[in-house]
Amino acid sequence: MSFAVMGMTHCRKCGSPLSDNEWGMCTRCEKEVEEERKKSETEKRNRIEKLKRKEQAEKDKILSIFYNMNEYEMKALEEFIPQIGKEYKKKATLEQIEKLKQELKELEEE
Repeated sequence: MSFAVMGMTHCRKCGSPLSDNEWGMCTRCEKEVEEERKKSETEKRNRIEKLKRKEQAEKDKILSIFYNMNEYEMKALEEFIPQIGKEYKKKATLEQIEKLKQELKELEEE
């Protein structure tokens, strides 16, 4: 009578018996896992490249607007940019305050 141990005598993925030079998974399952890993890496790389292309298109769009401005529009933009920064910081601070309020409320309920 013999005993079967997953990963030692039999493949831990499909359950088929392992040959002498195999350990953990059979060669077929190892190839499947490797193909899945390569496929997911390729998909990840494609998503990153797509995001980079989209980001570059947005940058090009903004730059084309910038290059087509006259001096009056440029001056107005210089005055407007600091206001945008202040509003963004204000919004971020308010969001943090709301988040902290929610955390305090949750702690009080416990």
